[in-house]
Amino acid sequence: MLRLIALTFLSRFGTAALNFFTIVLLSRALGPAGKGEASRMLVVIAGVQMLCDFAGGAALVYLSPRFKLFSLWKPIAVWTFLCSLGLGVWLSFVDEPLLSTYIPATVMLCFINALNSQQMHLLNGREKFRHTAALMLLHAFLTASVLGVLLQFEPEVMDYFIALFVSWGASFLASLWFLRQTATGEGERSVFRLRRDGRLLFASGSINQAGHLLQFLNQRLFFLLLPAFALGIYSNAVALAESIWMIASSIAMIQYGKIANMHNKAEAAQLTVRLFRLALWVSFPAVVVVALLPEGLYLFIFGDGFRHVDQSLRLLLPGVLTLSGYLVLGHYFSGTGQFLKNNLSIALGVAAAAAGFALMMLLRGTPPGPLSAALITSLANSATFFSVIWLFLRDTRLPPSVLLPRRSDLQELRTLLNLKKA
Repeated sequence: MLRLIALTFLSRFGTAALNFFTIVLLSRALGPAGKGEASRMLVVIAGVQMLCDFAGGAALVYLSPRFKLFSLWKPIAVWTFLCSLGLGVWLSFVDEPLLSTYIPATVMLCFINALNSQQMHLLNGREKFRHTAALMLLHAFLTASVLGVLLQFEPEVMDYFIALFVSWGASFLASLWFLRQTATGEGERSVFRLRRDGRLLFASGSINQAGHLLQFLNQRLFFLLLPAFALGIYSNAVALAESIWMIASSIAMIQYGKIANMHNKAEAAQLTVRLFRLALWVSFPAVVVVALLPEGLYLFIFGDGFRHVDQSLRLLLPGVLTLSGYLVLGHYFSGTGQFLKNNLSIALGVAAAAAGFALMMLLRGTPPGPLSAALITSLANSATFFSVIWLFLRDTRLPPSVLLPRRSDLQELRTLLNLKKA
């Protein structure tokens, strides 16, 4: 399993590096305002993906080992297409400067992105982690490459739209091909029938996706509230902070696939405890290093318009560390089909964010700026973290001490690394 975690981490590290390069390209070519517009566009498309994922979504990792793949894929594809059409209808009535101008292309882009995400979940449910790692790298590489070429001429936000079209399209076709290969010789798995099993698909997907939607609102609320210039600065701080999650998310993705195929909850709990401590050990040094980086470095990378990125970033980092822990504990509940418990924790985080926003409006009379938004987001993530700890300990009946990092964790990690080298 360590080999898979290492592979996934290296893939996510490469993906994060390429995504960071994309952020730098956008920031230097378009400035804070243009970068803010690109970020808002991406949030709109990602928001529709959240709705598409109500049929399946990450719950497909749980369902994928239990049904034939393409019997699951067909109803998901239809639902995704309908949700994408809904975006087109919505854009016909609102003034979204970029997307409203290209409604058919936006609908197609949303469909490709959302269905590609569903196909990745199906592959992870069959433990095809190497395939999904390669797909993430492919998408990031193509986005950065195509964008780098387009921005050499007359830079505009539409260049980012085109780059996403190329990269998501290629990733979609590749994941569909991998899915077809995986579906060959599936054995005695059940055929998914919409009349008989549709309730399971939508119930599992809706409960799980409600949590993802809440978390999306928690992390991206201020992307919709901040003006374009401030959003350009804040979104770069968020992207840098969330890059640290690739450590915990690499661990959690392997954990999810493993637990979804387990039948012993006690074994799943013990695996989760070990991975939780490992996630904290490796995430904390990354948080410290990022916190110590000077503002001058970010100005050199992004340009002079991105002042105070470092201040927003430092306020986000405590929440990044706590959410790294949440990712592992939360995937225990996802892997055992207890999606509602994740939702309770995330809902508490959203409530904390709403309370922080309301308090800021009461005290200042204006929406929060980048620094206040970072502080509120960090506090909301911490609320989610401590609530999921309570739910995990209550479900497993383990003592709180099992979650405390210890020196033996490092010794175990060294042993595993030595075994891998051997």
